Amino acid sequence: MKREVWLPPAGYEPLKLVWKPLGVLTCLAYLAVTVYYFYVRLAFTLAMGPTSWYGAVVFGCEVVGVTAVLPYCLMLLRRCAYVGTDGLPRDDGRWKLPKDKRFCVRVLVPCYKESLECIKATVGAALAADMPPSCSRVIYLCDDGKDAAKREYIASLGDAAVYVSGRTRTPGEINGKAANLNNCLKNIIYAMPAPPAAAAATAAAAAAAASAATASAAAAVPDEAAIPAQEVVVVFDADMVCKPNFFRHVLEVMWDESVGLCLTPQAFSNIPQAGDIWNNINTQFWENILPGLDALGYVGCTGTNFCIRAKCLAKVGWFPEWTITEDYALSLQLKAAGVHGRYLPLYLAEGEAPEEVRAVLQQRSRWAKGHFQVFFSRHCPLLHPKLNMLQRVLYTNVWG
Repeated sequence: MKREVWLPPAGYEPLKLVWKPLGVLTCLAYLAVTVYYFYVRLAFTLAMGPTSWYGAVVFGCEVVGVTAVLPYCLMLLRRCAYVGTDGLPRDDGRWKLPKDKRFCVRVLVPCYKESLECIKATVGAALAADMPPSCSRVIYLCDDGKDAAKREYIASLGDAAVYVSGRTRTPGEINGKAANLNNCLKNIIYAMPAPPAAAAATAAAAAAAASAATASAAAAVPDEAAIPAQEVVVVFDADMVCKPNFFRHVLEVMWDESVGLCLTPQAFSNIPQAGDIWNNINTQFWENILPGLDALGYVGCTGTNFCIRAKCLAKVGWFPEWTITEDYALSLQLKAAGVHGRYLPLYLAEGEAPEEVRAVLQQRSRWAKGHFQVFFSRHCPLLHPKLNMLQRVLYTNVWG
């Protein structure tokens, strides 16, 4: 059966920006109340005699507080909405994609001490998920734990998966996950000029031969211009099990070559919404804040369940290893580099959230420390010369 070239309808976009009438009214009401409040404060409450200085300090704090709230008002005005159908077509033998849209998907799964059962669920789901026609996929298990059982399991999958381990950790390493991912990208996948997307099987075999022990010395890495636009990297945390339609949906968004990153939300199988006392599900963030940020041009990455063009990663120097929140730092660096990102508001993968109090507090502490690392670094978003004022405020998460 001769395959026909599949093309989306002219002008088709899976994501569009829509206005939120209730959000617009809420924002206008807040602005009106704020203006009136400041008028009253300035006209009637600052003249306090000898203690006027104290009133001025309080007033200044109130102004700073408003600057933290205003970005959230802007997020209420518009949001991104998914208007696509089922994503790119399945590979059912009827279709083929144009040559410049035949994606080579590198799926990276970083792990350390996770159980073999957990890894099997994640890798198995990524391998079983539907792929669009003419596209290829290779799974890379980036194992910092050097687990022989995991090596054996990946070897049993043949050329479909590659076991990567044996990297040398540098003294004082700050972010093991970012270093682990970079090791696979720079020393295994892109150690030589990027292979054409059509030759993915050959590339997988070559990578498998090199996967037993990672090169200890830094390999030559091609610059962004040498990496084809069809080369994309997908990252799943070790416990994130993707749904069968994950790749067809994210690659539908990546069809537009102006898009460098596509982020999807996170869901958790072990946390009932009624009992989510630690707000692990974080519905407000996934279903309100990120769609609103997308409408404002924000590039967001949350560390897992995302797809990014390899050339965009190379453009910013791969995953940031200088902070423990590599996802937040990567978001900032991509935006500063002019990369366009989109948020796809579809739950396409499910994992597990920490349940013990100690684990939850460690997680939140790590997030806070990482954001302050960025804020007090030379990459501070509030002072970043390549961001406009709105983006500086949006990326200064500690501001709020």
